[in-house]
Amino acid sequence: MRLLALSNALALAALSGTLLAVGTTGCGPSELRRQYDAYVDQVEPLLQQEGERWDRIVNLIKKRQTDAAMPRYYKYVHDTALPYYTEFAAAVNALQPDGAQMEKAHTHLVRFATARLEFLHLEERGYDVYKRATQDGGLIEIQSGVEEAEALRLAYLTAIGTGTPDAKFGELYQIIDPFTERYFKPMQQQLVDPADVQVRLRSHVIPALRKLQRRKYGDDPANRLLKQCVTAWAAWHELLETRCPLLQEVMQAKANSEMAAKEAEDAFTAFREALKAIRLER
Repeated sequence: MRLLALSNALALAALSGTLLAVGTTGCGPSELRRQYDAYVDQVEPLLQQEGERWDRIVNLIKKRQTDAAMPRYYKYVHDTALPYYTEFAAAVNALQPDGAQMEKAHTHLVRFATARLEFLHLEERGYDVYKRATQDGGLIEIQSGVEEAEALRLAYLTAIGTGTPDAKFGELYQIIDPFTERYFKPMQQQLVDPADVQVRLRSHVIPALRKLQRRKYGDDPANRLLKQCVTAWAAWHELLETRCPLLQEVMQAKANSEMAAKEAEDAFTAFREALKAIRLER
């Protein structure tokens, strides 16, 4: 089993091209053409600068995949990105496009700027959650606990001289494998709520492991290792049960950031489509 991925990884890509991909070709000499050109002249410099800032954020996010607590990313968010996006959102909100069609298109840009700023606020709050989760030892204990249990499993297999579990060890894995596949791994992928994982641990997994612990084991090296392995896995699942609320908080912070990132991407797509429709209108 692997520790819950807490890298807060986001599948983000910079929105390139901004309004240059929309262009102005095709607008006739009309009032709508004048309104469009005036609006683009105001918006294009803002979005060009925003694209450069976002590229920097995306590059740092990519580097953060192997280090969820990467200080350089969060320092950039706090010191540079948040002040910039606060000003960017204010500048976008201050624009006053001329004409009903331009005003409607502009609402998508306002959504975009608001979502980008919200994303950064959520990232900063998520970092606070992650720091609390690591400072109190919760996530570290989960990591070290599973490593200890896995080391004992390998030691047991070595002791019995086979690379596959025997019938005695199979009893243990008949308890933990279904839980891993149906609950723990889906929780890592945010497909199962940690609260449901906690219920499953309390009602089934932990009682079954405790029953296995109470069984009598032989005093030979292999049986001693097996007993230690059962004890380690029982302790790890008990620890996981107590940490589910903490994992819930960490995962919710990650989900919130992803939702804000998606909202920004959807808003910008709608903005580009709205401008394209205006450009093509005769």
